Amino acid sequence: MAFIDQPLARLRDRSRGCLVAALHRPGQTPAARLPTTWPTGPLDQPAARVVAHARHLVAHADACPEPPGYIEDLMAAMTVTWGRTDGQATRHPVDDGVHLLCAVPAGLLPVPLNDLGRRARLVSAVLRGDPPAQQASVAVAYAVALAYRAQNTQNIDRLDFCYRLAQLGGDGVLADRLARVAALGQHSAAEATVHLSPDTSDRCRISVATAAFLRHPARPAAAAAFAAAVADPASARIAAALAGAYSGTTALPHGWLRDTTRTSIVSDAADELAALASRRQSLRTG
Repeated sequence: MAFIDQPLARLRDRSRGCLVAALHRPGQTPAARLPTTWPTGPLDQPAARVVAHARHLVAHADACPEPPGYIEDLMAAMTVTWGRTDGQATRHPVDDGVHLLCAVPAGLLPVPLNDLGRRARLVSAVLRGDPPAQQASVAVAYAVALAYRAQNTQNIDRLDFCYRLAQLGGDGVLADRLARVAALGQHSAAEATVHLSPDTSDRCRISVATAAFLRHPARPAAAAAFAAAVADPASARIAAALAGAYSGTTALPHGWLRDTTRTSIVSDAADELAALASRRQSLRTG
């Protein structure tokens, strides 16, 4: 699927919608309660990691194959620059879905889909390490790309989206879950819980997030609420990211944009990815 030509303003809006939605902070986790050892300012740890990865992707946009030091730079961005200030940089596996969130910015890159998968796999390897988590992160990047590159944001074909995501992900177990998502239709969250048999796996998070997005493609808050009711907060954030990439910032609740300092940091990272996409469009058509 080629990156479609869009005006810079539209690219920026959808990129911002994606990252802001993915990183919206629930009301019960204000900045005052964040660990003091994390120098993230208004960002919590997951958001700081996602922003760091987005900036890393922009800085290494044409890194194919990766130059010497690419992995080291990525590891530093994930564990030191946004890590602890007490000398104990965290390099242990991340198991709360943050590795999936960190794959979200890769889906906004204006590069061939296979390249997105490699970038998502690398950041997951740094944060989590095990192959299933890496494959799941690849699927997240693909799902974001499909939502972000959609030409028609008035409606979305549920069967087509699930089929293409399953084909790109190359994961048989996830493909089976996505087949159930495609058949889910407009069932409620309670019915989806029975139909999808949610568990704590990353594949479950992706399938639930996809189901929530397809249920509410133009309503990030509703997609997040649906996914949270079926699975967990990580699923909700991925669902919101998909809807944000599909619909842009105009679909975001005002409350998600209220923290202007925090939103500005996230938006700046999104804008850098959008500007990269716009420059590449200009080079291709110039």
